[in-house]
Amino acid sequence: MIPRGEVGMVVAQIGLGFGILSRSSYGVVVFMSVATTILAPPLIKIAYRTLAEEGDTEIGDEILHVG
Repeated sequence: MIPRGEVGMVVAQIGLGFGILSRSSYGVVVFMSVATTILAPPLIKIAYRTLAEEGDTEIGDEILHVG
């Protein structure tokens, strides 16, 4: 999991432990952390695919190595 999601889940767990967050709010934080972790990589690849197709070889090579 990416650090952003992990930090959000840790902070939400602390908030739940102190009674600052309700269980439903904690569930939303966990869901969003997991969803963005799963969805971000393919969406970033799609977003930068156009740069690779336009001939920016530096970015295009990096996308091909990552994906």
